[in-house]
Amino acid sequence: MRVYGAILLYLISDYAFAEKVPQAYREIGARYGVPHQIIYAVAKVESQRYIEQIKIARPWPWTLNIEGKPYFYSTKMQAVMALEEYLRGGGRSVAVGIMQIYWRWHSEKLINPELALDPYYNIEIGTAYLKKKYRDSGYNWLAAIGKYHCEETSEENRVRALNYRKKVINVLERL
Repeated sequence: MRVYGAILLYLISDYAFAEKVPQAYREIGARYGVPHQIIYAVAKVESQRYIEQIKIARPWPWTLNIEGKPYFYSTKMQAVMALEEYLRGGGRSVAVGIMQIYWRWHSEKLINPELALDPYYNIEIGTAYLKKKYRDSGYNWLAAIGKYHCEETSEENRVRALNYRKKVINVLERL
């Protein structure tokens, strides 16, 4: 775990990331006391979409994961309409937006589909949740990253959290 900690400290240094993380992540990270590189890496793992026009993968703000199946919408309005329809039908098993905030557990913070799919608001909600997981895990960013994905309440979830951490670290290494 110490090796991962040292790697993480290197990866989140400004030297390693010079201006590659979009400004919104920097501003929100500064406001919440969360390294902006971690926020961006989590967003990439959660909602990454390859954008053909610019030949690069980026977190995609109008992403829904409905009952385990990802959907990428071209516009916010399309995503809002799809989410409203799903919720009207009684569904709650949906992760929403750039940070993939789970509606079932966070609907009171997401408030409504329009706000939930606002990229800045969604990043703020995800960042606040990540910060909570950081505090809950004894101020350990690696543990917080895993807990962002799932609580480690069983061996299966511990493995899921570990695999998720590895994905986020992989993104951090490539930034």
